[in-house]
Amino acid sequence: FSRFTNHTFTRTPQPASLRQEQLAVSAKIAGELSERFPDVHVVPQFREIRIADQYSIEGKGIIKLLASWHHPDFGRDRDSEKFSKVETFLRDLLQDSAIRLEVSHTQDRILVTKSGLRLPLDSLGTGIHELIILSVAVLSHDQGVVCIEEPEIHLHPLLQRRFLDFLRHETSNYYIITTHSSALIAPSDDTAVTHLWLENGVTKSRLVETD
Repeated sequence: FSRFTNHTFTRTPQPASLRQEQLAVSAKIAGELSERFPDVHVVPQFREIRIADQYSIEGKGIIKLLASWHHPDFGRDRDSEKFSKVETFLRDLLQDSAIRLEVSHTQDRILVTKSGLRLPLDSLGTGIHELIILSVAVLSHDQGVVCIEEPEIHLHPLLQRRFLDFLRHETSNYYIITTHSSALIAPSDDTAVTHLWLENGVTKSRLVETD
């Protein structure tokens, strides 16, 4: 050790061209990796339909988005399919195949025609209101990861299960759901359930493998 204590070691500077090449390669690798990872979207616990020009996943601007899906611009035919999925989901929830969904001409409310009555969505109850927000949220993204906080809020257990069926059969995303509802906790071939708990200030987890 004493033989080297009086020596100063210096790092040889890299040529500028080599450094530029390293940066270019790093940027390319990072870009390719980012393309392989899906986008992540979080649906928060507190959700509400509110009027706005721009849509956000917790319900703000949802009326204008639904209007654009109902009457999409040229070349956006898939948006019309999304509107149909929301309407079909509403029919399934209310067990009425004749229900029609629309947006008012002034784009300030969502209207539902049921049994000959044309009423605002609010008249159907908070649970249906919540599920419209959630269904639009998950349909507004494709092939992504959607994290949903407590989707069971204001929902009957039967509606919770129908919402899970909707996620499975009508959307293309992967989902991470935090919940306290036994109706949503069901291990299956396409669903993994993890139990989280707090112990001495530390969050611990275990995989739930049986009913």
